[in-house]
This record gives sequence, structure tokens and C-alpha cells, in this order.
Amino acid sequence: MFTSRKYPPGIHNIKYKKVKPFWTKREYQYQQLIINGFAVQRETLPKAQYESGKDAMPKARIDIYYDTGNGVGSKKILGYESFVYEEAINFLDPGEISELNRKWKQAYADGYFDYDDPNCKKDLFTYDLPPWIYFDEAGQAKDKKDWNKNLRKDYPLRDLFLTQKFDAKEVVKDKDLSTFYKHIRGDLELTKRKAMEYGEAINIAPQALMFNPMRIIIWGNVNLTHNVTYSGYNDQLDPLLGKNFPEVHTTGSIYLPEKIESVIAPAELYRVDLKAVKVKSKESIYNNFVAYYYEADKVPDDINNKLCLVREWKNKGHNYYLGIYQIYGTKKRILNPDPTSENKIIAADVKPDLVAPIISFTKPEALEADKMLSTNLKDTQKLGKLIRDEEVSRINIGKKKIEIQKAIIDRASDAKKTSQKNLDESKRLVKELEEKHQVMYEYLTEQFYKLKVEQEKKGLLKKSFIGDLFKKQEELVELPSDYELPKDEDKVA
Repeated sequence: MFTSRKYPPGIHNIKYKKVKPFWTKREYQYQQLIINGFAVQRETLPKAQYESGKDAMPKARIDIYYDTGNGVGSKKILGYESFVYEEAINFLDPGEISELNRKWKQAYADGYFDYDDPNCKKDLFTYDLPPWIYFDEAGQAKDKKDWNKNLRKDYPLRDLFLTQKFDAKEVVKDKDLSTFYKHIRGDLELTKRKAMEYGEAINIAPQALMFNPMRIIIWGNVNLTHNVTYSGYNDQLDPLLGKNFPEVHTTGSIYLPEKIESVIAPAELYRVDLKAVKVKSKESIYNNFVAYYYEADKVPDDINNKLCLVREWKNKGHNYYLGIYQIYGTKKRILNPDPTSENKIIAADVKPDLVAPIISFTKPEALEADKMLSTNLKDTQKLGKLIRDEEVSRINIGKKKIEIQKAIIDRASDAKKTSQKNLDESKRLVKELEEKHQVMYEYLTEQFYKLKVEQEKKGLLKKSFIGDLFKKQEELVELPSDYELPKDEDKVA
């Protein structure tokens, strides 16, 4: 057990159990503590004035219970209520603060405060802790090991069987009915193999039969069409003021909900740092939509013009917005994602210290919709078989396409090689013919020249047409003495 005697102003006692004292966020995060619940006691203002005078400040105590990985741990805070509250919310995320606020208001309504334990020796009792934590006779919180050892396993298969009213004989064979009913009752652990077998029979993913969907707390609400005004959670935090000022949240600003609400977490998105904010504006097209995001601690580089949760430090506190984060020039602004809203700009000039992109923006009803296509399992199984056969056919067609494409490529390659070979052979033959033609032409020319010379010697060239073939352009031709010029009508066109 660790105890610190140097307390912040307004704090009378802080006591740690199985938890190392922490004063910074890094010290807190280093211990990887998981909050299991809160227990709160508050002194009412009339009671404080009765005990200590009209100027008295009410006292409060908050016990925070942790799963330390080595049993139940706690941090106990005692002092004046405003200082106790501020100390308790240090390093809590919005969802945890929302839960603490609920317990904080309820404690004031209960009006009970234990004046006999100023040193916080006992742990404050609460019914809201997980079932593996109990309180012993001395009032100390303990973890109960193997608390669920004798409990039966609960699977979604049980509710599915009850609500859908299908016949078990259509899911399994007669010899497997006993095992099937044991799985429904939780007497027998549902293995992955069996879940796949049942899932195939009723056309449902096996994990939907093995695990109930995860749920997370909606830590904030946002109105995209109007301002929101309500008392909030600051009542009695400053009782000396004598009155309580209402909170005003502008369009697109996120505020803590008046009642705690949980929502299904998409299986494909679930992580321990998944957070949710819900749109509460009846006139908005996004009414009852839930924005999911992962907890962040910085401003990423690639978020321009994306739907985001934006946080900035303003007026000595953090303001949260839901909108389209836009960078224009050197400034940043947040645009309203609802095109029907009259308020197009949520914040004109922001200086964020945290921006978290929205990874899913949808209605939870769509995620919680029944996954079964029909209670007629014969039709469902037939449809499932057709779908699987179609997938096999598609795979086979794909393989055939690949084979055909490869054959075409191979044949085209072979054809290209053959064509190139034929082309080369044709070129070779043409070249040979050209060479032979040249040789023949030279030979003929030589023979005609010899013939011309011989005929010139014999005086026969004038009567021979052969001589004209080889005459030079400048050489005059002597016509025979009996040659007459043709008349115009004898000319051939």
C-alpha cells in the first residue's frame, strides 16, 4: 500500500492500494490500469452548513477501482467536493468521465457521507463493480478468482435458436442433437469447428455464434442543427455562488449525455481505444447516427476535408467538435457535415491539439440487424449451396481465363517467331531473285550490244527494231526510204 502526504489544495487525503502514486499522465499510463468502476460519497450543502457553518464547503470522497493485473487496486480521494472531483477526472477519457458524472449526481441525491473514516481505511461499497470483485467483512474490495468456474457458458446461439424458431433437426443430424442442445444451454463449450458447422447450416458467420457483440459507452452527444442548453453536471460544484449556470453548447459541439447509453461496436473495428459519439438532432439527416473513432493524442497530417472529432483548448477547458476538418491557408475551420443545416460552419478558426478521424459513421440499428436471411433453413441451405457452387464456378472460370490468356500469349509469341522467320526467309529469297535478275539483265544487255555491233557491221540495223532498244538519246535514227508518215486518222489515241 502506498500513501502520499503531500496533497493538492483542498484535498485531505489520497490513498493508493496496489497502485503506485501517479502525478503525471505518463506515470498513470505506464501502469496500464483498467478502471473497473467508481464509488462516490457526497456531503450535501445543508448538512455541511449544519456541521461547519454557513460558509462551509461540502466534502466528498471518490474511490476509483482498477484492474492492476495483480488483483484489485484503488485510488481513494477525500476533501472538498470541487477539488476531489477535479483530482478524480485527471487522465480519465470522456467515457469514464461520463460514468463518474452519473455516480457523482446519484451520490448527492443519496446524501450520505461517512465522517468516521477520515483516513480512508475502508473501501467505499458499490454495486456497479464487475462480478469478479467483492467486498469482505472488513469492507475491503477483493478479487474473486475462478468466480465463473461453475457458471455455464453463454453463447449467441441460444438466443438465435429461441428467437428464430427453427427446427434443430434442420441444423444437425439426429445423432448430433444432444450435443447441439448442450451448446444451446451452455453446458458444453462451443468449439470453432462446431460453430463453423452450425454457421454453414443456418448461413451465419461462425464468430456470430461464438461471441456476443462488443459494446462501448457513448461518451458524448452532438446536435448538428441547433444549440443545446441544459444544466449539465456542474451543479453543486461551486455552492458558494448560490446558483447554478446552465451550459450552452453550440451547433456541432460535443457535450456529455444526460443518461448513459451503450452502443454496439463493429467487430471489424473493435479495439480497446474505440470511442463513440452520437448525433442527437431530430431535424438532422444524421439523427441517431453514431461516429466511431480511435482515441488519439495528436493532429495527423492527412486529415484535410475529412470527418473528424476535433478538440481544442478554449476558455480554460477543452471543447470537442464533430465536423469536417478543413485547412484553408494558415487557418483551420470545422464545417458542418449535415448539408441541410443552416449552420454551415461549426467553428471558423480553431487551434486543435487533437484530431481523430471518424472511421465509421452509421446507425447502430444497421449493425444490430438480424443476420439470418430466413427461418426456412431448407431454402437458406439451398441458397448457401448455390452461393458456394457459384463461388467455385467463378474460381474455375478465373483459372480457365488465366490458362486461355497464357495460351494466347504463348501462341502469339510462337506466331510472332514463325512470322519473323518467314519474313526473314522471304527477304532472303527476294534478295536472291534480285541478284539473279541483275545478273540476267547484265547478260542480256551484253548479248544485245554484241548483236547490235554485228548488225551494224552487216548494215542490217536500219531495218531492225532491236537497235532502237539500245540507242542513245542523242543518236539520230535514219528512216527507211519507203517509210511514210501516218495521217491524222491513222493515229491511235
